[in-house]
Amino acid sequence: MEEDLSKDSNEVLIQRIVVLRLENTRLEELRKKLLEEHDMLQRQKQIRIELERQAALRRKELQRKLDEWRRKEKEKIDTETMMQNKFFTTNYKIDKVDKVDKVSIIRIGDIPFPSERWIQSQIGKMGCRKVYKLYALRWHPDSFMNKLGKNLEDGVNILKSVTAAFQLISKLTGK
Repeated sequence: MEEDLSKDSNEVLIQRIVVLRLENTRLEELRKKLLEEHDMLQRQKQIRIELERQAALRRKELQRKLDEWRRKEKEKIDTETMMQNKFFTTNYKIDKVDKVDKVSIIRIGDIPFPSERWIQSQIGKMGCRKVYKLYALRWHPDSFMNKLGKNLEDGVNILKSVTAAFQLISKLTGK
């Protein structure tokens, strides 16, 4: 009987060992799976960090380009303002003896016609009413022809462009 007990206990021990080995194998597989998941999570984290870094660099580059574009637009408006002021302060008037001071022929390329962007920037600075009063006088076809008509090379085409500029000013200022 003792032998039977010992045989039974040996079988039980063997079964227990087998179960423990199976559990150990299962645990080892779980450990490997967890390590793989951990490695995958680490790779995903590295990828996310790299993508965030690239996005930050892209945002910085886009902001730099936007700032550069704004600076160039401001320079364009400032240049257009300077050209407008220079053209209209140049002395093309007739002197006391009804002779032209400078016999200057004005070509269409010499005239700094106002652009929509420039007019809007002036409206932003001075307001609609003031812009209309100032620039409608400058660009009104009759006053333009009275002031500069004798010096114009191609009066018909220039008059069309002056009329278009006057209409643009009227449209943008709401007059």
